Amino acid sequence: MARLRFSSAQQVVEAFPCLSQDLTLATNGDEPFSYIDRLLQSPQQHEALAFCAFLLPRREAVEWFCKAIRSTSPSLGNKEVKLLNVAEEWIKSPGETTRQKALSASLNESKDTPSVWAALAAAWSGGCMTSDADHPVPPPNHLTGLTVKLGMRVLLAYLPQTRQSETIVQFARSAILMLNEDKT
Repeated sequence: MARLRFSSAQQVVEAFPCLSQDLTLATNGDEPFSYIDRLLQSPQQHEALAFCAFLLPRREAVEWFCKAIRSTSPSLGNKEVKLLNVAEEWIKSPGETTRQKALSASLNESKDTPSVWAALAAAWSGGCMTSDADHPVPPPNHLTGLTVKLGMRVLLAYLPQTRQSETIVQFARSAILMLNEDKT
């Protein structure tokens, strides 16, 4: 499934310069997994989730985020389920039809739930980021990672503070597992 595209944490930051705004810990030549471990051991462990959002390929980043939502939000409302389902449809079949469906479902929704961010991440993974076919605007390369990162922040805000640290570690470890699945 996922494939580790970068041999160093610095390469991730260079590929996505906006990520540097989210990281206070120097990359120090670390390979990506070592850097995640150092972030998880730091006072700013939430930065590990931002790093993972950009480290994962787009489709896998959306999948990772959807799994995180499902694992922490057992009782989603109807609207949240619908938005999460359209994001997961795009994961299973990442084409223009499912991407447009995610865009239509999420674009005008309030950005106060994790599920809307999941649908937006799928919607802004490619193609056009607006519904105006006459004036297409392609999403910048960093937009899926940025959207997943923001969605993770919203998701963490819904959790009790006492659960946030262990949840951050769990989510970061699941990203590493996704990236390691293809190594065998």
